[in-house]
Amino acid sequence: MDEQGRIIDNSIIGKGVVIKPFVHIKNSIIRNGCLIESFSNIHGAKLGENVKVMGHVFIPAGIGIGRDTFIGPGTIFTNKKYPRRYGFKKEVVENRVTEEWVTIVEDEVTIGAGAIIGSGITIGKGSYIGMGSVVLDDVPEGALVYGVPAKRRDIDERGAPIRRKEDEPNRKWQNWNSDEIVNCLEKDWGENLIQRKTLHRVLKDLKEKHDLKTLHDVGGGTAVSYPFLLGCGYDYRMSDITPEMVEKAKEKFPEINVEVKDILDLTEEDKTDVVLSQDVLLHVPSPIQPYLATMWWATGKVLVLKLAYVWKSLDQPTRDDWDLKFYNRKFNLLDLIRSLLFLDPKKIEMIAVDDDEKTTPEWSNYQIFLIWKEEP
Repeated sequence: MDEQGRIIDNSIIGKGVVIKPFVHIKNSIIRNGCLIESFSNIHGAKLGENVKVMGHVFIPAGIGIGRDTFIGPGTIFTNKKYPRRYGFKKEVVENRVTEEWVTIVEDEVTIGAGAIIGSGITIGKGSYIGMGSVVLDDVPEGALVYGVPAKRRDIDERGAPIRRKEDEPNRKWQNWNSDEIVNCLEKDWGENLIQRKTLHRVLKDLKEKHDLKTLHDVGGGTAVSYPFLLGCGYDYRMSDITPEMVEKAKEKFPEINVEVKDILDLTEEDKTDVVLSQDVLLHVPSPIQPYLATMWWATGKVLVLKLAYVWKSLDQPTRDDWDLKFYNRKFNLLDLIRSLLFLDPKKIEMIAVDDDEKTTPEWSNYQIFLIWKEEP
């Protein structure tokens, strides 16, 4: 470490490279003319000529970045699709330069502040990534993508995004205050805002009215919902992160497709018409947006969220409490709606069903949200 807090270990640094204080570079190649701002970490990566890396950027092993690329402050690259916090004694991964690149950023790319770049993708030459985006798939050459998860957007001849009419209502919601959202809920949803329907009836109605065939019960535990969904007619599958629960589900219902899988590990093979999530968001660590985004990505047509303990009052904050094993989260309706709108849905339906025995003046015990990817 030098007098300005810089650590440069076993790396090749080109001519004219400017490295600001408190930067850590290890086992990397930095070509001529690059700028690395303070508090950035580059471990086992390769940067082409004239790359500008702003502050607080993390670039791990296996990331290759082309020349004349801009990486905004707070950008995070990832190099493993299935990271775990255990098993370090069994698996030791060195930070080193390799020709087997996990993620490739081609020349002249612009990445906005706070973007998160997934593992195993290619970002095409001259493309733009909006700030705060979560990029999970390849980005074509010259494309503009943004959002969670990032989607391709149209751009004009100047490279500016083209605002589509169908995008405006959802984009506008993000900046509305509580009164504006409530007024819109009442105007657009009216009497349909609150209906007394069971989850079984909701899913059966969906099956009858729309061409829906496959359903994935994400975080389904011991497949306790399966008997209640038998009459709905879906091709049912279930996953859960807890092996013990999955084994019990296999013992009880050997005929169904069940597997051990985390929500964040869903792949292309897991995509179904309907993704059903029953109270899963009550138990995942904060923030919930990555879990919502992954379920949204795995949904072909509609995401069905069943949630207990949604505050009736918009003034009550979202609250996380610990009990013996799980998070016990109570959602503020306003914050929850904003999280759902962040997915850029075509339509949201909310059906609230109150269990009289458990409902209190503070919260409604049973909420169902239908979030449509396509117009129903």
